[in-house]
Amino acid sequence: RAIAFYLFEDVEVPSLVWFTGSEDDIYIFKPSSSKDPPNIAAFLPNLTHAIWGDPLLETFFLPSSSSPETNPSPSPAMMQGYLEAGGSNLLIFTRQKTKRLWYTVFLALVTMAEHMGHEEDDKMSWALQTLKECTEKLKEAACY
Repeated sequence: RAIAFYLFEDVEVPSLVWFTGSEDDIYIFKPSSSKDPPNIAAFLPNLTHAIWGDPLLETFFLPSSSSPETNPSPSPAMMQGYLEAGGSNLLIFTRQKTKRLWYTVFLALVTMAEHMGHEEDDKMSWALQTLKECTEKLKEAACY
């Protein structure tokens, strides 16, 4: 209980978080004129997973794993856009890395629940592997 309070009580400015989104779900329109900036043309995801909460819960901020093709870090362009739009670095303290691990566990469990009963697919494999990796990392994670 004390660990949960310590890890999750520091959110001072919640924001709209797209919990299961990824860079692959955003389509950008690039005008033919180089003077005009690119615009977001479409979001493809299921927005039922948009919540008001901790910005660190955003899946764009998942750290790299041993398989970057299935669990990429935010691209430099994504981070630049986030920071220039008023965002700030989210992983400053050790406890925030631990909190990100718990959020990753939550994402893996949501993914498993949504794919339960389906044939084994890449997302289910990712979720199972992620749970294994996170439980190992949580054994040594800071909880202070």
